[in-house]
Amino acid sequence: NAQEPTLVLQTGHLDAKENESSVNSIQFSPDNKFILTGARDGQVKLWHAETGKLVYTLSADNYSANAAFAGNGEYIITGGSSSLKGWKTVTGQLLYEIKAADFAFMDYHLSPDGKYLAAWKDDKLLILAVGNGKMIDSAAADGSSGESVMADFAATGPKIFFIRDNKVIER
Repeated sequence: NAQEPTLVLQTGHLDAKENESSVNSIQFSPDNKFILTGARDGQVKLWHAETGKLVYTLSADNYSANAAFAGNGEYIITGGSSSLKGWKTVTGQLLYEIKAADFAFMDYHLSPDGKYLAAWKDDKLLILAVGNGKMIDSAAADGSSGESVMADFAATGPKIFFIRDNKVIER
């Protein structure tokens, strides 16, 4: 017996002037008990899905934040204009932070099993362990020509594909 979907509207992101801030990302936890939102105000908020109450707020970045659950919900990954951070979901404790140039971590990808993270830093594709931020692998990707550089994990195994010089490269 399928349950009908329910719309949950969160309006809790406010900027320094108490104006509503645009939400960049929203995701349910794997167990559907929590909702994670990231916004242009640089904050990430964890909400209780059933009650709509705010659990806690993370100061993820100074400008814009995207957020995702990883490791089967054990971790929260936040990326923004100048940093990529890993957090412990249960406590909101910051586990690691990787800093980079402007708008370096606006886009990142999680492996299908939630254990690995692919992100760009200084024209390098970094493969990181979600739980501790340790670099597992890296690959040079020259984006200096202005062409976009994209990456994603294969759903069938521990492979990552990225585009460089208009060619798909498997790593």
